Amino acid sequence: MLVTWRYRKRKSLIQWFDPRAWMIFYGCFLVTTLFFWDIRFLLPLIAISVIVLLTSGLKWHEIRRSFLFIVGFIFIFTFLTFLTGRGGSEVYKQEHLIRQFQAPFSILGWTPTLKITVERVFFAVSQFGRVFGIAIMTILIPFTLNPALYGLPSVALACRTRSPTPWT
Repeated sequence: MLVTWRYRKRKSLIQWFDPRAWMIFYGCFLVTTLFFWDIRFLLPLIAISVIVLLTSGLKWHEIRRSFLFIVGFIFIFTFLTFLTGRGGSEVYKQEHLIRQFQAPFSILGWTPTLKITVERVFFAVSQFGRVFGIAIMTILIPFTLNPALYGLPSVALACRTRSPTPWT
């Protein structure tokens, strides 16, 4: 199944920029978001991504399906990471227990136990915020970037619009 996004020219902040500037901004945002795990540093980045989304001129009916799919996927991914306790072990060294749930049965001598700790909760919130901010910015690319202005056509356009040099 082929999927095409409906690019439309809009009067929005994001489309006033040159496509190269938008891609550089996206790359810088991506790298900056990947540097941090602390929610205090991620909150301004999430706010930036939400502001860019709100000023992009996109309507809810245009991005509803992709947005709901990605947010659902991020939520499930974060929840499963929280349940398994994986991830974050290199971010924090000790855990402060909030609640512990233990199954009333055992499997080959192992009793399933879910430990809810402050560190795991903040790691899950940070993971959700981190991926959510990146996902918002990624959703914007096909809807706000004119396909005719990137790839090989943009190279040809740049070569054509450049002023001739004296030695040619």
